[in-house]
Amino acid sequence: MERRQHSAAQALAWTAAIFAGYWIAGFLLVRLAYFLPTGAWRNIGPLIAGVIAVIVARMLRVRLAVYLFSAFAAFSITEFAIEIVFGYPVAGRSAQFGVIVAALVAAAIYALPLAAKDRSTSERELAA
Repeated sequence: MERRQHSAAQALAWTAAIFAGYWIAGFLLVRLAYFLPTGAWRNIGPLIAGVIAVIVARMLRVRLAVYLFSAFAAFSITEFAIEIVFGYPVAGRSAQFGVIVAALVAAAIYALPLAAKDRSTSERELAA
């Protein structure tokens, strides 16, 4: 499979398009969750939308969007876990800073194998 190279403008345009889809899907899933009996399930909408956005961004090979939406997905997972375990929403509380840091660390951990894979591919291409 041939590797697609995106310019910075194309990457930003794809990221904006994926973000629009993420926002619309997340909004619809959150509104759908209001019909469920417990409020904690409202955090599932952004999580599902974030995972779909990461999959689409990986398929399109837009690295900026992959990092951004993997952080969104990690944030949603952490927020959902805290709300399930402790029984209160994270938004606007002191735990929100910890959730944001956890999401950024998760995105960084996710990025490390991708960067190493890209580096080894580039080194092989230069050697050939």
